[in-house]
Amino acid sequence: ENLALFRIAEAPDINITHAMSIFERFALTVLVQAAGGPSVWPLTDWTTSLPVCEWQQVACTEQGVTELNLTALDLVGTIPSQISLLSGLEALYLTGNQISGTIPTELMSLPMLHTLEVGSNKL
Repeated sequence: ENLALFRIAEAPDINITHAMSIFERFALTVLVQAAGGPSVWPLTDWTTSLPVCEWQQVACTEQGVTELNLTALDLVGTIPSQISLLSGLEALYLTGNQISGTIPTELMSLPMLHTLEVGSNKL
């Protein structure tokens, strides 16, 4: 699935901003799926065609998604490695959920990530 995204981004008629938007939407969609899917996801605008920077709990700059604040939303499931596709992510707040599993090592490859809050979960 990641390979397909890279092929989309390499298409000659897609600019870098559009390609990053595709990566970000994919990463956030995978997060929704990892948490049980759209039927249990508490943020309904995340399952619409709105631009990701207009979604609740998402902060952006012109570089893309910089912050996800998903604190105390009663989320379950795991943290997907595809979150690392959010290359401009600076802060990820997941405290106070029921997330299980491990923290993906891919998150350590995010050069801008300075805040990762995961307390009060099942990690």
